[in-house]
Amino acid sequence: MPEQSPQSGSETLLLRSRSTNRLVRSTGIVLTLGLCAVLVGAVSRDRDPIELDLLTVTRQGMTVELVREGQVEPVHSDRVQSDCRWRTRILSIVPEGTWVQKGDVVCVLDSADIEEFLRSREVYLIRARAALDNSVQEEELTKARNERRLSQAEYTASTAEMLHDEFINATMPQQISQLEEQMQVERAQLAAAELEFDDIERLWARGYATSQMLDATSIKLLQRQLAMDRLMGNFTTITKFTHPRTSKRLDFSRTNAQRELVRTSVSNSLYLTRAQLNRLADERRVQIYQRYVDLAKSSLDACTLRAPRDGRVMYCNNWYLKSRGIRSVEEGKSIYFTQPVFQIPDERRMKVQVAIAESLITRVGIGSPVTTQLRGYEDIPIAGEIISMSNYPVVRSSYTPEVREYMLDVELKPTEDQKAIIRPQMDASVSLTLMKDDSAIVIPEEAVVGSVGENFVWLLNDKDLVACSVDLGEVSDGKVVVEHGLQEGDRIAVSLTPQLKDALQERVDHAIADH
Repeated sequence: MPEQSPQSGSETLLLRSRSTNRLVRSTGIVLTLGLCAVLVGAVSRDRDPIELDLLTVTRQGMTVELVREGQVEPVHSDRVQSDCRWRTRILSIVPEGTWVQKGDVVCVLDSADIEEFLRSREVYLIRARAALDNSVQEEELTKARNERRLSQAEYTASTAEMLHDEFINATMPQQISQLEEQMQVERAQLAAAELEFDDIERLWARGYATSQMLDATSIKLLQRQLAMDRLMGNFTTITKFTHPRTSKRLDFSRTNAQRELVRTSVSNSLYLTRAQLNRLADERRVQIYQRYVDLAKSSLDACTLRAPRDGRVMYCNNWYLKSRGIRSVEEGKSIYFTQPVFQIPDERRMKVQVAIAESLITRVGIGSPVTTQLRGYEDIPIAGEIISMSNYPVVRSSYTPEVREYMLDVELKPTEDQKAIIRPQMDASVSLTLMKDDSAIVIPEEAVVGSVGENFVWLLNDKDLVACSVDLGEVSDGKVVVEHGLQEGDRIAVSLTPQLKDALQERVDHAIADH
């Protein structure tokens, strides 16, 4: 700091104290003109002394609260939603707040379109069932025809196999054996005829036999030779032509019968598969129309909404839309599938759901105490605590997609007297405590001077003001918490005039630049 001016007639700075809540201030301190001279002309030598407020730093309580708006609703409630698959309208609904008993009709939805749909689908279902009956009968007939064709093909194949085996193993060997026997007999007779002819021929040559006897013997021999030739021809015909041809024909018949059996089996499978596909298609059609009918019937039943328990009826109107005058649940409004229509709350436990920015979610937690004020009963604070937090942030408005918030459920903890004023759907303000320190160093925000990204306060050192760098914490209601840089008992300048603040700011800037 520059030295004070030795001039006796120099002007002085009068430090006047002022008393405020929780602030201890001192009076009667006068600084010489030397202080003003170093402020780069901020205070002229020809001016009157400047009154400067000084604050004695003390430790005091600091609480930072966040107020959010919400609506009173039950912690637990039996919510009834629309199970009607059709988008329909509300024909009638009991007034909100009506006390109902379990099983009472609360809401009736329009079912005209559903009834028309049901009638048309029942007609389709009857036709589909008739087609299914025909398909089942056709499948049974196909099975019977397949069995008959397969049995006939099996009989033909087995008969052909038996004929072939009979010819190869019995008929053909028997015929050959008979021909061979006949040929042996004929050879013996031919040999006997030749011997007889030779004897007669010798006797004729000697004159003991007549020519008639020789001719008769010759004719007999010729007949035996012709018979033998016929047998040989028959044997050759049978063994080389008749038997091979017959064997080929029977083998072809057997093979063709076996192939016909395979073809019959394959064709039967195709016929049966086609009949089964037709039956399955008709069954699927019946299932589809049956599902339509069941869906329409269940939706018709769902058009009548009943109370699940005793209690007071509350409409499930969206709070965001309701705050803008839009009601989604009332007579004549459209209702979609799974849309909540009404709920019957358990009024023994009530809560308020509020939103908090994702940047502040780490400042609160489950079990944190809160204070709630009801609209119209602002002078009656109700205690509460956070019982649940959403797992992820949500964007509540498409106009501000960058703003994401977590939803908190705050359960109210009223006294017996306070329970009488709590009603569902009352507007409420919830005060969340983000920070609370009972021994924090707190100074007015106006005492802080910022420069080049740093914060300073003017600390009274003996009779001079020096710039003291400080680290700031929470800010609330014009007060700021000093985390580092000040100690209890330090005295700092507050309520600086614009002229003095500019001079002090310029002084800090010059000091930082020189450094």
